[in-house]
Amino acid sequence: MCQNYLQYLDNDLNAKEMNWLSKNVLTPKDMFSLQNLTDAQISPDGKKVVYVVQEASLDEDKSKNSIWLLRLDGEHKPIRLTRHAADASPRWAPDSERIAFTSGRDEKAQLYIINVNGGEAEHIKTEKSPASSPLWSPDGKTIAFKSIVDKKPGPRYAGEPEELAPKAQDEKNHDKQKDKKDKVHVITDINYHADGLGMIYDKYPQIFTVDVEDKTCKQITERDERIGDFIWNRKGTSLIYLVNEYTIERARSTSIVRQVDVDNKADSKLLDFDGSLGRVDLAPNGRWLMLSGVDNSCPQGTGESMLWVVDLEGQSLPLDFSKAINLTAGQGASCMNAHWDHTGNSVYFIKHIHGATQLCQVLFSGQPETARPIVLPITKLSMISHYDMSQDGTIVFIASNFTTPPQVYLRRKEGAKQLTELNKDFLQKYELCPAEKYTYKGADGWDVEGWLVRPLNYEEGRRYPAVLSIHGGPTGAYYDSFQFYMQLLAHQGFAVVFTNPRGSVTYGAEFAQGCVNDLGGKDFEDIMAGLDKAIELGVVDPNRVGVMGWSYGGFMTCWTVTQTDRFKAAIGGANISNWYTLYGCSDSHSYAEGLWNGVAFDEEEKVMKHSPMRHVRNVKTPIMLLHGESDIRCPIDQSEQFYTALKRLGKEVVFVRYPGQYHGIVKPTYVLDRWLRTVGWFQHYLMES
Repeated sequence: MCQNYLQYLDNDLNAKEMNWLSKNVLTPKDMFSLQNLTDAQISPDGKKVVYVVQEASLDEDKSKNSIWLLRLDGEHKPIRLTRHAADASPRWAPDSERIAFTSGRDEKAQLYIINVNGGEAEHIKTEKSPASSPLWSPDGKTIAFKSIVDKKPGPRYAGEPEELAPKAQDEKNHDKQKDKKDKVHVITDINYHADGLGMIYDKYPQIFTVDVEDKTCKQITERDERIGDFIWNRKGTSLIYLVNEYTIERARSTSIVRQVDVDNKADSKLLDFDGSLGRVDLAPNGRWLMLSGVDNSCPQGTGESMLWVVDLEGQSLPLDFSKAINLTAGQGASCMNAHWDHTGNSVYFIKHIHGATQLCQVLFSGQPETARPIVLPITKLSMISHYDMSQDGTIVFIASNFTTPPQVYLRRKEGAKQLTELNKDFLQKYELCPAEKYTYKGADGWDVEGWLVRPLNYEEGRRYPAVLSIHGGPTGAYYDSFQFYMQLLAHQGFAVVFTNPRGSVTYGAEFAQGCVNDLGGKDFEDIMAGLDKAIELGVVDPNRVGVMGWSYGGFMTCWTVTQTDRFKAAIGGANISNWYTLYGCSDSHSYAEGLWNGVAFDEEEKVMKHSPMRHVRNVKTPIMLLHGESDIRCPIDQSEQFYTALKRLGKEVVFVRYPGQYHGIVKPTYVLDRWLRTVGWFQHYLMES
């Protein structure tokens, strides 16, 4: 079997020779003809929009970004402002004439400013890199940004020899020390590495400011803390910022809101928060502080993101968070990407609910009873991924659905209209397959949602080979959003089934917590019931079904093939095969503790009972394991363990390793490799000969 599959793959790599390809059928290479939108910002005066277009180049083997400008006063065409691959995070100056952005033109991201009326981008030399999150001061004279600094010099543990402790770097030796790649790592923090970043134990994001006129740059915060979101106060004299910490002794996340004076760097604590905050914003009157995050009332990783406002007047520091007003209590959904409007009378946010998102507004006049969230019907598309507002209330947003790739839209009082036409040629060339949403009964009679995608050129009454796709998390979710790989599988002749079993977010906290202490239990039952429902619809051939997933989806794929032999082929990516050993190697300790209500080493029998490794002898399904070699979220030893055991037992297994890739595969040639192998594997095992 493996020899036949490898022969198929060899042929597949030469796409021109394959008789199953045609101009109207998607192939893995077609994903590189697609453009994606990652950001859109409207100017304060509401007359211009800038947005970021992302493309992936196979020839250069990397992703490329560009910033585009569209004027709203008339029938103007988009203008490409920047032509360098790593341009990102455009942010308008208060004058609506300039934008600041970051660009990796010299490998590491630096700060640039460009006048949208013409001219070249000006490099703002900040002396620190990489630069991220540029934010203009209210008067437009200063830009605040974040950059990484080293941990303060001095001993890292009691008794560390003085000559081995970090020392302050002088100008002469700074670059030499900085570029040393084989230094000894001395670690005292449990959160010492992070997926996508590598070692972070001695690196701290700090806030800097740069004067736009004289180009002087200075570091504003100087604490060994990792700074998250930040915002200027309304006078531009101070910055309010967030610090998130994981308290190992309490096994929970905590956040601190701090304020620092820009001139004298005086730093004070505003409040403590029992949970994890992701967003901070200040009302135009400077009185109300809005916070967005997840408190510790639920197991780590399963709670809903909520919005609170805190009164900054008439209270001594630190503020008493118990007096905060919850704007989104009882929503049963995560409320994110929150911003005050320019009147200060309401907060806008994106609500994630039932596999979709909605733009909402909360009217607020200072009293809890005035907080009334309402849904704004600005589009028929089910997925709003981003929005921004001008001073006159004009909203620009990015929206999509399963058959509509992301586009930029504009909403004024008279209605909404589409601004961009990305992927026009792609949409004219290919017919996209819709996803049919259905509700079914899962374990314990719970209502669960699933989707079925019929294959291209579907014929009524005929049953088709199918792929069951399982999302990551477990507290992730499938949305009604454009997903190329599902279109690819449908175009290659497969029906595609995907569900949001218990553990998935967007269905309320109780549903998200339904998998705690039971991974591979009733969540597995929910998924299998969703597949059975799709089979009942008369589309799926029950004898030709494959299963695939990534991260938690990779765990569930490996778990599935140890629990049943109903699947003819499986592909597990970024897998989890052993919950016991995962805990000590992953960068997600708090999340793991939330899922298991404790640490794995105290619950060996429980977590091993739910680990695919415990049941590996049951596997009968041919399985392919895919993994990034630099994955820190789900380290590659998880696939190594499963592969070695399967190989030792003489099972049908292939192990594919992607060098230098973290939890997600991003290098274009590797992305292509992944989907060529996926299509080939399922074609070989599921299609009729």
